[in-house]
Amino acid sequence: MPVGERIGAAMRCIVLITVFLMTEWANPTARFSQLDWVVVVGSAYVLVTTFVRPAREAWRQRTIALTALDVLLITWLLMLTDGLTSELYVLYYLPVLHAGLRLDLRDAVAASVLAAVCYLFVGVISQTLEAPIESSGILRMVTFSISAVVIAVLLGVLARQTRLERGERERAQELLKRSSAIYEIARAINANLDLEQLVAQVAEIVVRECPAADAARVALVSDEGEPQVRTVAGRAKVFGEGEGDLDACNWILSNEDGLAIRAGRASPKSAQGVALPGCARHYLGAPMIGKGQVVGCIELAARGGDGFRDTDEELLAVIAAQAAVAIENARQYGRAQLLAITDRLTGLWNHAELHQRLREEIARSQRHGRPLTLLFADLDNFKRFNDSHGHRMGDELLRQVAARIRSAVRSTDFAARYGGDEFAIILPETPIHGASVASDELRRAIAAEPFRLGSERVHITISGGVAAYPEDASSAEELIDACDAALNEAKRSGGDYIRLHSHQG
Repeated sequence: MPVGERIGAAMRCIVLITVFLMTEWANPTARFSQLDWVVVVGSAYVLVTTFVRPAREAWRQRTIALTALDVLLITWLLMLTDGLTSELYVLYYLPVLHAGLRLDLRDAVAASVLAAVCYLFVGVISQTLEAPIESSGILRMVTFSISAVVIAVLLGVLARQTRLERGERERAQELLKRSSAIYEIARAINANLDLEQLVAQVAEIVVRECPAADAARVALVSDEGEPQVRTVAGRAKVFGEGEGDLDACNWILSNEDGLAIRAGRASPKSAQGVALPGCARHYLGAPMIGKGQVVGCIELAARGGDGFRDTDEELLAVIAAQAAVAIENARQYGRAQLLAITDRLTGLWNHAELHQRLREEIARSQRHGRPLTLLFADLDNFKRFNDSHGHRMGDELLRQVAARIRSAVRSTDFAARYGGDEFAIILPETPIHGASVASDELRRAIAAEPFRLGSERVHITISGGVAAYPEDASSAEELIDACDAALNEAKRSGGDYIRLHSHQG
């Protein structure tokens, strides 16, 4: 509850309870009279209704009900004191002021009319047919009714203007907050082209800019068209890990639309029945659309509280649009980097990257004293194949051989096209006998099944040379020369053979 509302509630409580107690003190009658009951019931009612906070969405209905109950309670108090001549009639101004400050103009006028009618009712029932209402009493009722309506109108207009100004300030603050978030996303676009770091940064910005959120999650669309969770940020583990936890994300990606679920109520209505992720009670998600294509979605989740506001939904949509551009830029940069270090024909690493990785692996081997081997291999009789089938068929054969090499080596190995029909494979932490077994398995994998080239089935074999560091060489260049020499020996042996450099001579 805001500070202003707490102060107003405390003042209401103090004033009404003080009046009840003073009324009791000023009327020393027998115990448990009706006036005593008014004091007891009224005091308990004021305490409970002042400090029990309702749900945010029910505050208006609660204020209207309390205003009506205050009027009725004051009417009861007047009836048990001096009736129409009771000076406590000024208490009627309290609910009128309360309605004027908290509610709109229509509700404030309605409260003043209700107070005037109740005051008139007190005047009627406090008189008898033989003793009509005095003119002074009528004047007091008329004066109160007019003044209450005037006060209600003035307060209603003032409260409306105050709410408009407060709304403008809140919108200005939201705009400033939104601009700050957009600026950070824009800065991320210019400064961060690493996809994983960028995605993590976007999630952290979103969960920070939406205080109602306990956690944020970013999912990107994979090459197969399925959402893949890339990062989760926040103060609590709200998102689950089961398949159903991506139900809302899948809806967003398939509909290319935002989704808000507040306490089980989904917007738009077509999303009714979409499961909330994990232990979330409130959910907000927006698609990231870049260049007309959905690249992923950003999700917010909260376990409790009052849920997300419309401004949170608008801010998330803006951030999602900016993030989509950033992710597309990062992906293009990554693809450009990949093209710079890969062979365009086969998709394996290229000649320059092989030398770079080989120097790095040798340095690592020196630091940790771990073994390292290198395999060079090329296709047997490839020139004859090119002469008879043409270079286009030769390129297709190289692509298929590269694919078979890629599937045969370990994930820790480094396979590259060295040039022409020659391939190289770095085998980290592999001694010479292990490399011998692995290279022979590769040789058999190439020769095991013929390659399909259009309507033809072509049988091809490879020859290879293997050298180890530091047994056969002391540098990257010497290791390559050692492998090359072993490869030439294997070729001279008739092909379809792997030669170890240490076995030469």
